[in-house]
Amino acid sequence: MRDGRRVGNVLAAALLAAGFVMAATATAVPAPAAAATTSDGQAPAGVGPHTWTTEAITFDLLTGPDADIPVTIDADLWKPTDASAANPMPAIVHQHGYGGHKAKDEQRTNAAYFASHGYVVVTISTQGFGKSTGCIGLDSIQYDGSNVMRIIDWLAAQDYVALDAVGDPKVGLMGGSYGGGHQGMVGVSDARVDALAPGRTWHSLQYSLVPNNFHTAADPWDLDHYEQGVFKQEWTSLFYALGLAQPAQGNGACDPARRQETYPTAAPCAGFIPGICEIYAQLSTLGTADEAGRTLVGTASVATRIDELTTPTIIAQGLPDTLFTPNETVPWALSLQERDVPVAVIWHSSGHGGYQPLPGDGEPYGGAFDDTPERQAEYADTYFARRHLAWFERHVRGDESVDTGPGFAWFRPWVEYDVAQTGGTSAPAYGTSASYPPRDAEQIVLTLDPDSGALAAPGVAVTGGTSSFINPPGGLPAAYSETANTSSPGQAGDQPPTEIPGQNIVFTTTPFASPLDVVGVPELSLQLSHDNPAVDGVLFAKLYDVDPDGNATLIRRQVAPARVPTDAMDAGPVQMHLVGTSWRFETGHSLRLVLASTDLAYYNNKAPDQLTVASSAEAPSTLTVPVIGPFDPTAPTAGSDDGVTDTADDPDLASTGGGAVLAAVLAFGLAAVVRPRRRRDDVS
Repeated sequence: MRDGRRVGNVLAAALLAAGFVMAATATAVPAPAAAATTSDGQAPAGVGPHTWTTEAITFDLLTGPDADIPVTIDADLWKPTDASAANPMPAIVHQHGYGGHKAKDEQRTNAAYFASHGYVVVTISTQGFGKSTGCIGLDSIQYDGSNVMRIIDWLAAQDYVALDAVGDPKVGLMGGSYGGGHQGMVGVSDARVDALAPGRTWHSLQYSLVPNNFHTAADPWDLDHYEQGVFKQEWTSLFYALGLAQPAQGNGACDPARRQETYPTAAPCAGFIPGICEIYAQLSTLGTADEAGRTLVGTASVATRIDELTTPTIIAQGLPDTLFTPNETVPWALSLQERDVPVAVIWHSSGHGGYQPLPGDGEPYGGAFDDTPERQAEYADTYFARRHLAWFERHVRGDESVDTGPGFAWFRPWVEYDVAQTGGTSAPAYGTSASYPPRDAEQIVLTLDPDSGALAAPGVAVTGGTSSFINPPGGLPAAYSETANTSSPGQAGDQPPTEIPGQNIVFTTTPFASPLDVVGVPELSLQLSHDNPAVDGVLFAKLYDVDPDGNATLIRRQVAPARVPTDAMDAGPVQMHLVGTSWRFETGHSLRLVLASTDLAYYNNKAPDQLTVASSAEAPSTLTVPVIGPFDPTAPTAGSDDGVTDTADDPDLASTGGGAVLAAVLAFGLAAVVRPRRRRDDVS
């Protein structure tokens, strides 16, 4: 339990009787283990010395906003064989990712590893999945969060579970994706939780599914500051379809008939609690949800109560993850850091979309590991496993001698290492800082020059002017960045990104004279306007790495959508985040910024429009890039005829001025709506 917060109430007998053992088997994975950690926050390598048993248990609970909806949660108990009343041990509640169940590889991997290190682990099939009854609650604190708190009640009554006080077990929460989404809200709601370990998950579910990277200067990391973003249609549709299919795959607990019996006044919808199908219908037809929908999603988002969270938290997020991007970790970390709550952030090599961890990295949520002795031996040496064990040893077990390592660590794919030489860990590939953002990161301000298509380095004069791009009627044809969940290397969706001529503008640096390491979240400040004030302006910002031969790579397929109201454009420079990254531009490579009006993975603006970016020395549009190490652009400098990528030779990445845009507009039949822009050098 966290210092100064004790729960001393005696638990109700009915709740304590909620779980019962149905079957048991014994598994042994013995290995030596030490108690201390190294200075980088890794616990000692290897599985622990404990053997364990697994037992199938169920919990009969009352859930929902009024705690009056009965559900049965199917679970497994992983209990060290030497855990007893005389030798009680700390506990972990582990939840799976969306569409999973209690016996998925990710659950078995962590359960076996932590049981071997002396933790009592409960792996659950979340409400609406596997053999657990009830409808999918979308990780709401009123459903899934409430269920987890009742399981904590049960743990408190087991004499082999270590306690901080009567009714208060030593307990942490763990899980990735859907298994992480509930954790922050449970931490806020239940003071008994000693540590959180969410992985590849969300801070704000609204931001994740309907992101808007436009922000206000007053609170740049308030991810819920807007009413409408840009619907992440492909990813959300996949999860919606999977949820609808659950009644047929599991026990049928939320099939149409049973759901109607549970929620007699709700509109028909299989699989989900009331409100979810309505939200999806609004998003898929209108691109936005109403206030009731945003409120419902907020019950599953720690963003709505982040300033109340005081639970030590380690957050692991994938750099290539396009569902829950690294940006989700930033407001979480900043809030906890500001209030001196222990927090650690890891940006690792894997994530949603089929991106598996690189050697020694160890993130288990993509199914790369399991509970077999061979896979456990490999997993137990990895960076992910050892950092998380150290976190739980200190904050759950309560061993204050344990060093939990850096507050921020980022994987650097350009660093070579051999796990045979590192003891099985990817630790040498990580850069570290005491906190986020990295203390030694320099903010390099590059100026957009519409006249030349350059990203001008600091001190380099820009000619100034404007550059425009269109949004086609219906939002089609659209640029292509990824096919959700299938675009990692070797998968069916691993097709090269494409841009649509006339629908984007491009700005490129000169080739770099030495490697440039970008770590953190780049920031745009745009002098932005558009021609259709009846709608918000919608744009997508992305960074490419351009090699000396002109080949452009969209960095980890990451795209930052923004929906910007007209009055925000009129008020001054528009501020927006790009997606956080850890990326090296090698010597001779260039950084390219693309601003596009469409993306096939999203619900695009259906109304025709033309967006214009202006920039000059007096009123610049800028890209700020967080850089670690020297920034050394080559001569000749940006803006000259030499060294700047000639985007006119690349039809898929063409920076178009007013005349070219007007021609494209006319081709789409938009002349009555979109007016041509004149280039100007005296933008103010």
